[in-house]
Parts: sequence; C-alpha cells; structure tokens
Amino acid sequence: MAPPPSLKELVRDQIINLVIKAVNPESGWKVLVVDAVALRMISACCAMTDLTDNDVTIVEDLGKTRQPHPEMDAIYLCYPAVSNVKAIENDFTTVPSMYKNAHIFFIDAAVDAAIATIGRSVLLKPRVKCLVELNMNFIPKEDLVFTLDAPHGLNEFYSPASHHTGARDAAVHIASMCAALGEAPIVRYTASSEKCMELANFTHERIQLLAATDDGMKKTKKSQLLIVDRAEDLSAMLVHELTYQAAVYDLLSDRLDGDVITNKYTDGKGQAREKQVVLGAHDEIWDTLRYEHVDAVGAKVTAALKTFQAENAASVDTGNSQRALREMMQRAPQKQAKTALFSLHIGLVSDIIDAAFRPFEAACVKAEQNMLCRKDKNGKKVKDPIAEVDHLFTEQLAHGTQIDKVRALGIAIEAAGGVPNDDLDRLCQLGKLGPHRKALDNFVHFGLPVGHDATHHQKPHRIDSGNPDLTKYDTSRWTPVVKDLMMGAVIGKLDSSRYPAVAGKIPESMEVAKAVKQTSANRRWAPAPVEEDDDDDGRNRLIVFIPGVVGLNEIRCAHEISEQFGVDVYIGSHCVSTPKDFLAKVEAL
Repeated sequence: MAPPPSLKELVRDQIINLVIKAVNPESGWKVLVVDAVALRMISACCAMTDLTDNDVTIVEDLGKTRQPHPEMDAIYLCYPAVSNVKAIENDFTTVPSMYKNAHIFFIDAAVDAAIATIGRSVLLKPRVKCLVELNMNFIPKEDLVFTLDAPHGLNEFYSPASHHTGARDAAVHIASMCAALGEAPIVRYTASSEKCMELANFTHERIQLLAATDDGMKKTKKSQLLIVDRAEDLSAMLVHELTYQAAVYDLLSDRLDGDVITNKYTDGKGQAREKQVVLGAHDEIWDTLRYEHVDAVGAKVTAALKTFQAENAASVDTGNSQRALREMMQRAPQKQAKTALFSLHIGLVSDIIDAAFRPFEAACVKAEQNMLCRKDKNGKKVKDPIAEVDHLFTEQLAHGTQIDKVRALGIAIEAAGGVPNDDLDRLCQLGKLGPHRKALDNFVHFGLPVGHDATHHQKPHRIDSGNPDLTKYDTSRWTPVVKDLMMGAVIGKLDSSRYPAVAGKIPESMEVAKAVKQTSANRRWAPAPVEEDDDDDGRNRLIVFIPGVVGLNEIRCAHEISEQFGVDVYIGSHCVSTPKDFLAKVEAL
C-alpha cells in the first residue's frame, strides 16, 4: 500500500505548480514577495532550487524595505489580511512602481474587506494580473504532521487570563488543512471540554463553507477529524520517551537549535570536533528509524555500517589501472559522507543512552513506566503513584534536575487523579522544586484536581494499542492515550458519547487496506481486510488535532496507526513541543 500523501509535498506542489509556474511574465524572471507566514511555509517544504529553477530571481519579505525591480513582475504569496493588501498597494504608489505587475496568491479564503481594498485601489487594481485563493494556511511540520505555527496556543486556549481561546482562528487553519487534503470530514471532539466543543463547531462551519465552493472536498467518505482535549493526557508531554526522535529532542536538547544538532565527535587525529547537522527527511537513517526504540536504532545502524564496510571492501579493485583508480576516487566522497552519517547516528544513540541511564534518569524512567502502567515490569501492581514518586525522590535526592522531578511528580499526580495539599507540599520540598512547582499548580487549568483528592476525576478509557516492537522494552511499556483514540476511531470502537460528532453519522469503522500488518496488538480489533484501492479518492483519513501542543511520542502514534490499519492518519496542534518546553508553557499559564 502506498504511504499517505505527504503534507509537505501537497504544500510544495501548490507553491510550485499553482503559484510559481502559473506566472510567466514577458521578462522571464520574477520576484517572489511573501509575508512571515508564507515564508515559514516555504522554508518547511521547498528548497531554494525549487524557486530558482522556475525563474524566481529573489525572495523578498513583504514587511521589509525592498529594492525596486520595475522591469519584473511580482508574485505575492501571503495571508489575506487587509494589512498585507495595503502593503502590496504601497508597492504601486511610487513612480516608477516597485514592480511591473502583481500576481496575488492568498494562502486562504480572503475576507471581503481585503478584496474590497484591491477593488478600490486606482493604482493597484490595473496592475493585478491574477488573484487566487489557495488552501494552505498551515505549516507542514512533517509528512503527517501540521501546526498552526502558534507557539502561544497553549496559553491562549487554556489560560484563565486569556480573553478568548482563539478557537475561531484555529478553525480556519484546521479547515484549510482539510481542504488541502480534499477532505470534508465528520468532526468529533472531547465532549467533556467546552473549549473543544467550541473549536469543533467553528471548524465544522468553516469546512462546510469551504466545501460548498470546492468540488475537490469529498463528503461521502468515512474520514474523521478528531479534536482531543490536551487535558486527556498530560503525561504524554512529561514522560521520558526513548524512541529515537523524541529522545534526541528531549535528552540532547542543549545541543539543538530547531532541527539543527551540534554533533560532537573525535576526528582521525584524536581532536574533539563539532559540526552542525540538520535532522530531516533527507537523512535516510533518520527518516527510517526515528520512531524506533534507541536500542533498536543502535543495533540496526551498527549492522548497516558493518554491511556497508564489507560491501565497499569487496568492491575495491586492487589493480593498478587508471580506470580503477579513477572509479575509486569518484566513490570516495560518497563513502565518506555515508560513513559520517553512520558515525553521527551511532554517536547520538550512545549519547542518548548515556543521558537516559544516569542514576536519577534511569530511576525516573522506571518509575514513570510503573506509574503509568500501574504495574512494574514483572506485573506487580503499583497501588499508589504518589508513593512511587516519594520513593524516587528519597532514594535519588542528590541526583536529577528540578525539571525531571517536576515531570515525575506531574505524572504521579495525573496517574493518581489528584494529590492532597500536604503531600504536594512535602514532595515539592523534598524534591527542592522551587518556582517550578507553579507548573504543577497550573495543572488545575486542565481540569486536574491539584491540592486535594480527586475521586471524580474522569480517566480515559484505554484500548490495548501498544506497539509490540516497543512494549518489549521495559522503558517503553506505556503508550500515549491518543493512540487508543486513533485506534478506536479507525475500528469504530470510540465511544460516541465521550467523542460525539458535531453533525453527521459516525462511521462504524474506517476501511482497512489489504496490507494490514497483523500483530498481537491489533488481532483483537482489526476488521476483515478489504481490497486495496490504489486510487487516492478511495482512501479514508483520520485527522487528529490536540489544542496547545503535541508531543513527538504522539506523532509516532499517528505513523504506527497508519501503518497498522492502512488509514491515513494526520496529527496537528498549535505547535510541537518537548517536555521541557511544555512545562515552561504550563508555568506561564
């Protein structure tokens, strides 16, 4: 079965084919002018050669002072805000004008005020050669991951000091992403959250509005959009996840700047060196193994390196012919680059293992799994998560950072469904949490009772959705709640009273492709296989949106469910966050 359509490729295709290639001025070359949102979008999915190969001579920022090019046409790619339209208009108020003509492409449906501003402009209107509305008002973070590019979304959505949740704005972005996929899905939401219900209603309205004028948005399929309250699983944002990508961004965060990591290594002369490396889909090892446990990654990369070395040793021609020497020299750079890639990942895995198994971290990982699974690796029940973290703090008092202790205590509080004030005060003093305690106090804004016992706290219903390839590791027995919800939606077992639809009938199940991989995790639930349909119109899609933040472990779950059930699963949020970033955002609520 073909993989789900890539969001990065969908946006890239729109930018290249519907925008860049659609403009063919007499001058040949053209200027691309973008606002901040469009610039981040282009940076996420396009290379500079994608633009220059299609006659774009320069990319300019709409909000900055620019050099005039009156002999060239300009392509404007931006959000349809009136302020952007006025900035475009200003480019044509001078003599000579900044550019010869304007080709305007909005990344979303334009409001009437923006269109009216263009219509009233005596100087701009004659120069506008095209005005196009696109569906790409989101950031494709990964192939199956989208964000609203809103790092303050958690505060806006959950803070009691926020004057509004931003639900209407978020709905515009989510609906744009659905339209880009050609979907008009049934919208479901966490019924216990009024904020999620509000977001679901706004999103449903926006999807219906777009679908009314877009024949490409299909309404007859079983696709669903599931809006999941972040409060349903805070632990997913706190737990030490030891799959490769999540562990790199968590345990090696001090060496990261965005997606660029500082690789520390020793050269052939024994000198310590550093090199900045971009982690991304261009790296085959990273792209293939990032969702696997670090132990498996280490074993696979080492085995692949040995195979690579053996193959290249066997291919060396020991003859002295000029042709053999020339071929060997031509292969040398590729061999060096490949060897460096193996070295990078072997080094990162080693650094992760060193970080994860320091005394406190090792004890913390063990305690987290015990509390979340409510049993230890031998099956012995853990009756009191608070006692578990009490033991952790007592035994490892001299070790561990305040952030790691807050993470462990936060997991204990959610696992226990609350904590009395006396216990919370005592544990915060024992762990010397200082000002970081505020993050725990602010859990109350997610509906979690903090400061007293919580006999009425509703816990999520769990389905056995574990990945057997991960659960065999003692350090990865627990899976995020969202994976259960994804599986439930796909197989028709998701409680409609807890996750109702705004409108329309909830499908009994979503089609499962012929190529379903039967594992111990899904034999119980998997419906009978159906014939695979290579026509993309026949695919069913599950789109999951978690307001505020989404974790890298939850992103992994989307990939796993996609592979297990042959349903395209996409996941998004206001932004992607690491545990450390999440706690900083919670402290600021």
